[in-house]
Amino acid sequence: MVEYAAQIMRSAAGSVTLIGEPDRYRNLGLPCIADIRPGLGPLAGLETALSATQTCWNMILPCDMPGIDAGTLLRLCQAADRSSSQAVLLRDSEGVVHPLCGLYRRDCLPEIQSALDAGQLRVMDVAALLHPAYVDIAFSIPNINTPEQWTAAIHSCEPFHGH
Repeated sequence: MVEYAAQIMRSAAGSVTLIGEPDRYRNLGLPCIADIRPGLGPLAGLETALSATQTCWNMILPCDMPGIDAGTLLRLCQAADRSSSQAVLLRDSEGVVHPLCGLYRRDCLPEIQSALDAGQLRVMDVAALLHPAYVDIAFSIPNINTPEQWTAAIHSCEPFHGH
């Protein structure tokens, strides 16, 4: 799953840095940064990513979204170029916002840090405070939690490519 996400990210953004336990991903040969606040979940990962960059816009992509392709990520980049929001997030055909698939301005880092300091860990709650712009896609995105779901999703994703 990580290799697939890295391939799509590299196609859209040109580079990939993993956020997580470096020993776990060492065999992939990709740069990896350990979480600043281990064990606090995806919002802490977002904090780590934004703390490690000097780039204004930063693309975030979880490894469990096999329905996403580079074209969809490029649409997010185009929307960011036109947006004054602190974040540009993906919204699927069912109206579900995916706050871990989007672009975040580095200058939203203080809001993320404040939320973490206050014990607020839900990415969607913090993302809503950033008044994000949205990129709507014409398909739903499966939630992948097991190897079996991953295999099924990969086999069913062919219709999604090119969106």
